[in-house]
Amino acid sequence: RDCLPELKTRVNVMAAQFQTLLNSFGNEVVDKGQLLLQIITKFNTSYCNTIDGVAKDIETSELCGGARICYIFHEIFYSTLGRIDPLGGLSTLDILTAIRDATGPRPALFV
Repeated sequence: RDCLPELKTRVNVMAAQFQTLLNSFGNEVVDKGQLLLQIITKFNTSYCNTIDGVAKDIETSELCGGARICYIFHEIFYSTLGRIDPLGGLSTLDILTAIRDATGPRPALFV
């Protein structure tokens, strides 16, 4: 009996604290589908702005977004493709056979 009033007070204080914390998260989400669509739309807009180079937080110490993609394709990928020998290990007969196989039953125009 001695502990009951103290326990009741502690429970009420904790309930009030958690209710305050719960209220700080905002209102209950009614339409979860609409909220998800809004979140995806915001992400998409931010992503597109970063790729286009019009984002608010543009990094100045390194390339980012579309500039980084452009650099990768024009510098790194291009130089890597330049080191590959596309006809390495293939004879003329192998290439002609592959072209004929690719045309199927229709005759190739330039073979």
